[in-house]
Amino acid sequence: MTAFAPPSAGQLDLKRALIAELEAAETAFLSMAPDEAIHAGRVRLKRTRALARIAARAAPWTARRIGGLARDIMHALSAARDLTALETLAERLAKAASGKRQHAKAGLALIAIAAELRQARAALPAADLHRAAEQTRSLIGLARALPALDDDDIATGLARVLRRCAKAWRKARGAKAETLRHTWRKREKDRLYALKLLTGHWPPQAPRRAKLSARLCDALGEERDALLLRAHLRAHPPEAMSKSGVKAAQRLIARRRHKDRLAADAYGRRLHDRQTAPLTAPES
Repeated sequence: MTAFAPPSAGQLDLKRALIAELEAAETAFLSMAPDEAIHAGRVRLKRTRALARIAARAAPWTARRIGGLARDIMHALSAARDLTALETLAERLAKAASGKRQHAKAGLALIAIAAELRQARAALPAADLHRAAEQTRSLIGLARALPALDDDDIATGLARVLRRCAKAWRKARGAKAETLRHTWRKREKDRLYALKLLTGHWPPQAPRRAKLSARLCDALGEERDALLLRAHLRAHPPEAMSKSGVKAAQRLIARRRHKDRLAADAYGRRLHDRQTAPLTAPES
């Protein structure tokens, strides 16, 4: 038996759930402080995309259109979030390096790169949240045009989400290729959001699996952030830092990425491998 069997859809109104996510995203863009609005709105749009993929069997064109437009809105709001994630990781690694003589140069380089990332984020133009709200409102109109989905449509859509996730895992497990790992992360996100949104329509073990799935998504996200931070450091080394300091920081980031990759693979085995037994987390 696979880790997730397609559930019975029951009386789920997927169309209504999709519209509710979009309405929540629009409200976030119009009523929250900018940083909170971007975060909350992007989460709602990610959940929207997960539901749209489930609806793809009944209305392939409309579902793909909703997913594509939601992606475009998120992309327009991603610059500040991406810089914040890299800054946070640089600060965490610098803090971990503090007090360790062998990592002193790396720590200084990471402090410098965190400061530069903070400055770059401050220099970004303000996000156009009203534009994001308008685009989200147009998505609500598209969602309302979706046909009603019966139980078979939903079960088939869910099964497709699970198959795509399993396929991405098989390709990415143990791999170092950025594209394979990133695709796996996206497919795991789809499954996690579907699991959260369809609570009550999954097997009894779903809540337990959801926690492990969330940890897997976090590990894959941190792995990707480490990869992006290392690439940023290579392209924009702090001018005040020596080459040896920059290289030391790169090694520290590479070790962090390796650790996150191993953790993600361990979580993935527990979720996907038919032969794995207990649902326990890998050692940190």
